[in-house]
Amino acid sequence: MRKCIYLSIILGMIGLMSSCFEDEGNYVYQELPEFYVDTVGKQLYFVLPQFSEITLESNLVYDGDKSGLEFAWSIYENIYMQSDVLADTLAKTENLSTTIEASPGNYIIEFCALERQTGIRATMRYYLTVESVVGTGLIVYYQQNGQADCDMIRSQLFNGGLTESTISKKLYSLANSDIPLTGEPVCIGSVSGTWIYLLTDSELVRLSTEDMTVTGEFEDLFLTVPEVCKPEGYYSLNGLEVLINDKKAYTLLIGMGGLQFPLARTILGDDYEAAPYAFVGWGVSALIYDETQGRFLLGETYSSEWQEIPFTDGCAFDMGNMEKDLVYMAQGYCDQNYAMYGYAVMETPGVPAERAVYVYTTAYNAAGTKGYAILDLAACNDIDEAAYWAFSTRSPSMYYATSTNIYLCNFNLTNWTVVPPTQPAWTCPAGEEITCMRLFSSSGLELKEDASCKYLLVGTYNGVEGKVYILGADVASGIITPEALEVYDGLGKIKDMQFKAQ
Repeated sequence: MRKCIYLSIILGMIGLMSSCFEDEGNYVYQELPEFYVDTVGKQLYFVLPQFSEITLESNLVYDGDKSGLEFAWSIYENIYMQSDVLADTLAKTENLSTTIEASPGNYIIEFCALERQTGIRATMRYYLTVESVVGTGLIVYYQQNGQADCDMIRSQLFNGGLTESTISKKLYSLANSDIPLTGEPVCIGSVSGTWIYLLTDSELVRLSTEDMTVTGEFEDLFLTVPEVCKPEGYYSLNGLEVLINDKKAYTLLIGMGGLQFPLARTILGDDYEAAPYAFVGWGVSALIYDETQGRFLLGETYSSEWQEIPFTDGCAFDMGNMEKDLVYMAQGYCDQNYAMYGYAVMETPGVPAERAVYVYTTAYNAAGTKGYAILDLAACNDIDEAAYWAFSTRSPSMYYATSTNIYLCNFNLTNWTVVPPTQPAWTCPAGEEITCMRLFSSSGLELKEDASCKYLLVGTYNGVEGKVYILGADVASGIITPEALEVYDGLGKIKDMQFKAQ
C-alpha cells in the first residue's frame, strides 16, 4: 500500500514537470538593455570653494535610445552627513557643468536617469563639501567696466598650507548679483573681524566674512543715519573702528557688537572737516586731522568727543596748530618698546615739493599724544609727484610711488634724518601705471617666518586690465626684489588690497 502511494507521488511530479515544459511557449520574455551608472575608478568626493565650477559626466551605460530618457542633477543638504534635504535642481541634462552657489557646508549631488516607458531609474550620488569662497587670502578691490568688484589671491607666500597659488574672480558680484556696487571704489574696510566693509565714493556695504553676501547697507549701519552718503575712509584696530563719511568721523567702540557706527564724536558743534585718514592707536584711541583749522584731533579712550591736543615744551611740533595739508597717515616703525608711532606725510598748502613726515606718539589721552620728530623729504626724488605711500613697522623705511616708479626712503633714527633714494627701487612695465601700493601687514598663515612687511603689493593698470605684482621686501633694510615673485593679471583698475587671515 505504501509503495503504491510513493508511486503515485512520483508519477504526479513527472506529470507536473511535463506540463511545465509543454507550457514554455505560452510566455514572452524581453531582455532589458543595460541601464546603470559606471563609477568604477571615478572621483566620488569633491571639495570646492563656493561659486566655483563643477563638471561631472553621467557615466551612464545604456543600450537603448537615450531620447527616451529624462535626466536630473539634484543637490541635497547633507545634514550631519546623515539625513538630506533637497536644496535645488542643478540641471536636466545628461552631463553636469554648473557653478556651485550653495552656502558652505556638506552636500550630496544626485544624478538620476529615468526611462519614461518603463519608469526604471539609474542613479548615482556624489559627496560635495563647499568651502567658503572668501576663506583666507588677499582681497583685491577694483573697478572694471564701470563695476566695482573683488578678487581673492590665495598665495603660498602668505599661506604655507596651500599646495598652489590661485585666484578667485568677481567674489562680490557672484555673491550679490542683485546688488551691484555704484560709484568709484574707495577702500576695503576691516577684514579681521565679523564683517568686511566695501566703500565707494557713494556707497557703503557690510559683507559677511563667510560668503561675502551683503548683510547691511549704508542706512543700516547708523543709529542716526547721516544725510549724505559719501564714504572716504575706514580704519580699525583692537575693536575700535573709525569711518570718515562726508568729512565727519564716526566711531564704533568695543562692546557695541560690530553692527553700527553709533557715535559721531564732535568738537565745538561739529566745527571740523576730517581728512580721509584716521590713525587708530592702542587703548581704543583715534586720531583724525581737521582740514579747516590745520590741526590733529584725538578721540580719547571711550570719549564721546574729539579733543584738541595741547602743545607742551619739548615737542617737535604743535599737533594743534599744523597749518599743513595732510597727504597720508599710518602706523610706522617704532624704536621704543610699548609705544606706537604714527607717521603723517604733510605738505605746505599748494606746494607738494615741500613735504615732510611728521612723527608722533600716541597715548590714551590728548596730554600723552605728542609731536616727536620731523623728517624732511625735500631731497627725495620726485617727491612732489608721489601719490602712494607705505610705512614699514619692522624697519625705519618708507616707500612712495609716482605713477610709474617706486622709491625706498630710509630714516636715520639717531638724529631723525632721511636717507634719500638715489634711484627708483622698482619701475612698472611700459604702458602700465601704478594705481595702488600696500605693504603686506599680516604675519601670514602656516609660515615658518613672520610675513609682515616681507612683501610689497603693487597694483598697476594699462587702460584695459589691472595686475597685481608681489615684490619681495627685506624686513631689515626695506630693499625690494627687482623681479616680482608672483604676478596676477586680468583684474580691473585696482584701488585697495587687504589680507583676510580668518
